[in-house]
Amino acid sequence: MKTVDSKLADYDVNGGSRPIQAFVDDLSKWYIRRSRSRFWKSQSDTDKLAAYNTIHTTLVTVSRLLAPFTPFVADAIHRNLTGGHSVHLTDFPTVDESAFDSALEDQMAAARRIVELGLAARDAARIKVRQPLKSIAVPGEALPEEIASIIRDELNVKSITFGAPEVKLDTDITEDLKLEGMARELVRMINDLRRQLGFNVEDRVLARYEANGMLATALERHADYIKRETLALELKPGRDDGFKGDERPIEGEQVWIGLRLS
Repeated sequence: MKTVDSKLADYDVNGGSRPIQAFVDDLSKWYIRRSRSRFWKSQSDTDKLAAYNTIHTTLVTVSRLLAPFTPFVADAIHRNLTGGHSVHLTDFPTVDESAFDSALEDQMAAARRIVELGLAARDAARIKVRQPLKSIAVPGEALPEEIASIIRDELNVKSITFGAPEVKLDTDITEDLKLEGMARELVRMINDLRRQLGFNVEDRVLARYEANGMLATALERHADYIKRETLALELKPGRDDGFKGDERPIEGEQVWIGLRLS
C-alpha cells in the first residue's frame, strides 16, 4: 500500500501496479489456500468469522488500490463487497505504520525461503509433495513453532531440524507414510471429480468407492481425513444408484470413486 501510494505520487504507473499483482498472488497462494479449512467449516465459530472478515477487508482495500488502474473492474468488485457503494467515492487507503510486525514479516520471509528450498529438494528427489516424509533438515536459525508448523505443512514432513549446512530430506518412505500419501492422492481425485461434476466449493457430498490392496487400506485408515478435505459426509465401499464416478490408477492400483450431493 505504501509503495503503491508513493509510486503513484511520482506518476510511476508500472511501479505502482506491480506490488498489487505480487500481493494478490501471495494472498491467493498463501492466505486463501492455507485458510481453506477455516472457510469450509460447517459451524460459524469465531475462527471462521475472523477468516471471512480478514478476506473481506483485504479485498475491499485491494479494490480501492486498483481503482486508479482498473476503474471499472475495481468498482464492480467494491460494489459487490459493500452493498453497492462506488469505489470512486471512497478515500484511497492509507498506511498504519503501527500495524506492522517486522519480526513476524522476517520470520515468514525465512519460512518461505525454506519452503522453496525444500520443494526444490523434493523435486530433485522426484518425490511428490503429496507424499509425506519423515523429516527435513534446513539451514538457518530456528523459527517459532507457529512458523515451523507452516513449513512442515507446506513441505509435508513430520519434523524439521534447523541449523543444517544444507537442505537434507529423509526419503525413507515407510508403509504408514505410503498409505498417508495415497490418502492425499485420493483427496485430489475426489476434489477433481467434484469439479468435473460441477459441485460448488461449499457443497457437502456423499462418497462411495471400490478399491483393493493398499488403496482400500488407505481409504479405511484415513477416512476421516479424506472426508474432511473433500467435504464428504459419508465415505463407504460399494457402488450405489445415483452416484456418478470415475476410475483411475493411483500408485499402480485402480480405484473407483462415486459422488452425489448430500
